[in-house]
Amino acid sequence: MLFKRLFPIMLLSFVNTIGFSLLIPVMPFVVEKYGLGATTYGLLISTYSLFQFLAAPALGKLSNIYGRKKLLIISQAGTLLSWFIFASAYFINPNVKVIGISLSIFIILLSRVTDGITGGNISVANAYVSDITEPHEKTKAFGLIGATFGLGFMFGPVLGSFSSTSNIGYLGTVILAILISTVALILLFKLKDTAILETKDNFSLFKTIYSRLNVFKNFFKYKKEPLIFNLLSSKFFFAAAFTAYTSIISLYLKNFQQLDPKQIGIVFTIIGSFLIINQGFLTPKISQKIGSVSSIILGQILLIIGFLMLPFVNTLVPFLAISYLINIGISLNLLNTKTILVNSTQKSEQAEVLGFDESFSSINSSYIPLISGAAFALFSNNVFVFNAVLAGVALYFGLVTLKISKKN
Repeated sequence: MLFKRLFPIMLLSFVNTIGFSLLIPVMPFVVEKYGLGATTYGLLISTYSLFQFLAAPALGKLSNIYGRKKLLIISQAGTLLSWFIFASAYFINPNVKVIGISLSIFIILLSRVTDGITGGNISVANAYVSDITEPHEKTKAFGLIGATFGLGFMFGPVLGSFSSTSNIGYLGTVILAILISTVALILLFKLKDTAILETKDNFSLFKTIYSRLNVFKNFFKYKKEPLIFNLLSSKFFFAAAFTAYTSIISLYLKNFQQLDPKQIGIVFTIIGSFLIINQGFLTPKISQKIGSVSSIILGQILLIIGFLMLPFVNTLVPFLAISYLINIGISLNLLNTKTILVNSTQKSEQAEVLGFDESFSSINSSYIPLISGAAFALFSNNVFVFNAVLAGVALYFGLVTLKISKKN
């Protein structure tokens, strides 16, 4: 039974999602506590993603050599360490400064670097799912993982927001994250490992990480495989639009809607419930009916419509309605891109290709939060038009992918 096979990794995904989503409603207020604003907020988000971008393909490659389970355990241990580093920032006097900035911010930055390096385990987890499923099961499998992500995303922000309201502030959230990360690490030891796909002959970790700096050069080798090339191109611009949207939502809710951490947590809980409905039930049915590539295109059209509507929204209820529309677009893209990638590549290549998939999300997240934060400060909610433009470019490559898939 598919659910039984996937249950351990679904449980891990659920626990991990809660762990990282705890910070979503809290981080703007953490930055504010140390007298800083949107630029620092964007920097902390970008730092995590930059190091995730560098590490993800290397972790994927190492998982081919040493096994998925070992790499998942090592990376989860790194995430746990990052939370202990984050916690230490709380105990430093805020008046202790380096170049005019509180030392605590630098400690938090270090924790984001540590978590980013080990956060590439997403590609390893996706490869594990691919290892244990048949081609006809993958759409449903990734849908179940997506629904689990949504479930974790529903509970994480509200747990984070409420845990930050005690007299110890954000330390309460970090302690909760430590407990959750510990549970995730224990769960990994119960995971069944999959087959080793490669040997370590001629493998260099340094060269693999260095090659990520030439990610676009390496990406262009897929030009001889037009379906993969255009699909990944579409994913790059979708990831840019997605990151631009998600990186400013907490700031939007705090500054434009005047919500506090608890209220932001509740909003993200609602958005998390959208993910459960869409990824677990709606998007797999749409995909089965119209096909994976057509579903991606439909998702991109819905994103463009949603982003163009957001500048006209000035109350919370219409925002949530449009968020649901955007959420369907996001779900259709995330679910079907992975399905096509794993069904179009050899098993030994899947971790690397999925690493590219995750890297494109990470590389956009390494600079777009900074741009989005600055743009939000200048243009308020009109900044969502920029997201629509990026989704429009993704749609172009999606249409090219559809044309190629029909020829094949």
